Amino acid sequence: MGFGDVKLAFGAGLILGWPDIAFAVFLSFILGGLWGLGLIVLGRKTMRDKVPFAPFFVLAFAATVFFGFDMLSGYFRLFNIW
Repeated sequence: MGFGDVKLAFGAGLILGWPDIAFAVFLSFILGGLWGLGLIVLGRKTMRDKVPFAPFFVLAFAATVFFGFDMLSGYFRLFNIW
């Protein structure tokens, strides 16, 4: 994560607000990690190569804006025993 990503996260945090920006950051790390793992498994990248973070953050930002409540309620529904 470079300083440009930090500035992007700050701007997105001003737009989304506290609880939603935490979800967007969490989701972006998951998306970036899965993408990077896929690239390593396919042999296109190694553990030392860099992968840009901003596209995953923008994708997570958009997903949070449009589907954030639905994703969180679906996640918490997994733990609802009753």
